[in-house]
Amino acid sequence: MAFLSEFQTAIYKLLKDNMTVPIFDETPKDQKLPYVVLEDLSVVPLIDKNSSGYEVSIRIEVWSDYKGNKQVNDLVVAIFNILQYNKLELENFNQILVEIQIGDIVKEPDGLTRNGSLIIRYIFY
Repeated sequence: MAFLSEFQTAIYKLLKDNMTVPIFDETPKDQKLPYVVLEDLSVVPLIDKNSSGYEVSIRIEVWSDYKGNKQVNDLVVAIFNILQYNKLELENFNQILVEIQIGDIVKEPDGLTRNGSLIIRYIFY
């Protein structure tokens, strides 16, 4: 589905152009922290008599080995602000809605690594 590729490319470009940490959709082996990963995507077609569009959600993960939550918190807030205040530019669809949920910020079992997650929902027509 071309829409999903265009959507993921737009999110990747927006984050890459506005953040100071690497952005991935697949983390390279031995990648140094911190970084951001574009994770799971889900899409629901929205079709009625007059138009068609998509509802799409993406989970974004932040990874850090900074002692304490400050770096993860700062990166999660940066992603929130970038996606909340910048429309995604897609060729054949207009962004109608963006809804952002900040998920958990947790310390991983190794006691060193921290992870933050966001789930972002968009509607395009």
